[in-house]
Amino acid sequence: MQESKSHFRELAVIAGLLLCAAVWFGAIEWMFPRYFLWDDNGDSFTPLFLFNARSLWETHTVPLVNFFQFAGWNHAGTEQLGVLYPPAYLAAWFATGILGNPLLTMDALCILHLTAGMLGMYTWMRTLGARREFAAGAALFYLTLPFSTHLA
Repeated sequence: MQESKSHFRELAVIAGLLLCAAVWFGAIEWMFPRYFLWDDNGDSFTPLFLFNARSLWETHTVPLVNFFQFAGWNHAGTEQLGVLYPPAYLAAWFATGILGNPLLTMDALCILHLTAGMLGMYTWMRTLGARREFAAGAALFYLTLPFSTHLA
């Protein structure tokens, strides 16, 4: 019985962290629409990630060559483009299919990464023996610190 209460408390803390992340990213996107689309994400990575996703969805092949850049370019040989990275396809599907705007691909990918990192920080702190409150604080600190310093 005691162990089931402990699992319930862990799940409650994790649900609270996910709710805090949703509120945090909602506030960021409300104040600064398409926050993660600045710099290289807007003019380089988003089009290439969408090219990857459309190639997989429409032709059912992994894009080895991008014929639309530089009159043909070794696309899959460039490790930076996420050709073999499943979260990039998940983010493109979510932005295109659920949100209805493919330009939100990088927002979805960054939010996915930061939320997973927050949950990873919580899990790591709990594994090290930290109390739930401290682990949740560390996870929220991990999630909010880059934006707090950037927006200050």
